Amino acid sequence: MVVVRLLGGLGNQLFQYAMARRIAHRYQAPLKLDVSSYTIYKLRSYRLNHFNIIEDFASEGEIKELVALGRVVRERLTCFDELMMNIPSDVYLDGYWQCEKYFSDISDILRREFQIKTRLNSMDEHVVKRIKDTQSISIHVRRGDYVYDEYNHQIHGTCSIEYYRRCIEKIVKEISNPHFYIFSDDKEWVKKVINLGFPTTFVTHNDIDREYADLYLMSNCKHHIIANSSFSWWAAWLCNNRDKKVFAPVKWFNSKQYNSKDIIPEEWSKV
Repeated sequence: MVVVRLLGGLGNQLFQYAMARRIAHRYQAPLKLDVSSYTIYKLRSYRLNHFNIIEDFASEGEIKELVALGRVVRERLTCFDELMMNIPSDVYLDGYWQCEKYFSDISDILRREFQIKTRLNSMDEHVVKRIKDTQSISIHVRRGDYVYDEYNHQIHGTCSIEYYRRCIEKIVKEISNPHFYIFSDDKEWVKKVINLGFPTTFVTHNDIDREYADLYLMSNCKHHIIANSSFSWWAAWLCNNRDKKVFAPVKWFNSKQYNSKDIIPEEWSKV
């Protein structure tokens, strides 16, 4: 049995599930989710129920048994850790696992299971049609706790306006007739600050409880300018446009304590 501790927002949950799913698939073992952290962690909530995942929750007894047997594997590095590829089947996973190399061999499985199953509303349907009918480029601006929470600000920081300007300059040289779709957790701020000089749609109709819908909309864009955020990382990764251009920040963490060298897939452009 593989049990994974889920913690953080939707992007983090997708990484954690992906790591556990790969181990469970390797051993053909049951996969179970530990969502107990969300009784304490109030900033975010469990969101994977909106996707076609294997949804089976671990009991308190099952978790305690794995812990008692010393079957807990905690993430050691923020970069790819080769030793983690040989984790045994009976295990309790505790970490973030933000690296495609951990699950690239089951990418087809994950793309199927990360399809949204919750019904979209009429505005989502309208926006996704426009996205599919244009040379759509998503821009994700992550602020929220990266700005207002001192601990997260010190670790992550935010991408500068200069970063987005450089990405836009690069992508408009490669994409004709671009239409930008702006997604952010600070909707009023981006409306005031971002003025691109190109057709632009600010996608503001979904609140935090419908972030799964925004992820779906973003993933349908043809190209992507992402933030230092696992949320927009997954939107770009799930995009099925074979010719997609993805621009990502070369500086993923604000703190030099964390190594981000394996977070961005090699075929994406670092800016």
